[in-house]
Amino acid sequence: MADFLATNRMSFENHASADATQAAVLGFWEQANKVHPIAGLHWTIAHPGNDGVSPTDATLARVKALGVGMTPSTSGALGSGRTPRFKSMFDSGIHLCLSTDAMNVAPYPPFIDLWYVVSGKSFNPAVPGVPPEQRLTREEALRAKTAGCAWNVVQEGRVGSLEVGKHADLIVLSDDYFAVPTDDIRGLTSVLTIVGGRIVHVAAEFSKLDR
Repeated sequence: MADFLATNRMSFENHASADATQAAVLGFWEQANKVHPIAGLHWTIAHPGNDGVSPTDATLARVKALGVGMTPSTSGALGSGRTPRFKSMFDSGIHLCLSTDAMNVAPYPPFIDLWYVVSGKSFNPAVPGVPPEQRLTREEALRAKTAGCAWNVVQEGRVGSLEVGKHADLIVLSDDYFAVPTDDIRGLTSVLTIVGGRIVHVAAEFSKLDR
């Protein structure tokens, strides 16, 4: 399958939560890469680390060498106790997108994801979330949720940051993400949402812009 996808220059995302599964998948990807380079095809491993111990440093080195990406889930916010190695993934320099695995097994609001990886807390006070050494700073988490995701959805140069020439997709928040208390991050909402330069949602002081 990997050889067929590489030969036909197709993008691919493979669900591989456990360390052993990631190792097996990467073995086949490395074989395909010898004949058909896959770095430009945006291949991605979905949900790595739902076993609570991966991806390992060795796995991250293989991912980096292949030029592929990872989309770790934040399902641990519900209190599963299984947490991907977020900081290790971020520091490794791989193509990283902070994803959700929503709708039925994980919360989908983006600011719950950000709160989870920054605070390390889960919705169940009795179940630990992200350990301190694997938490992200607010800036790191935001990059992993926005600019970092552009590559994973094959939209680099188009979305992910506010720059001239990119799509006018943006939100204005109900409060300052960088200044609110950590536990208030999960309650942030959009009071103005713009997609492609068009206003699609308004609230609070922007209600007067409702079309």
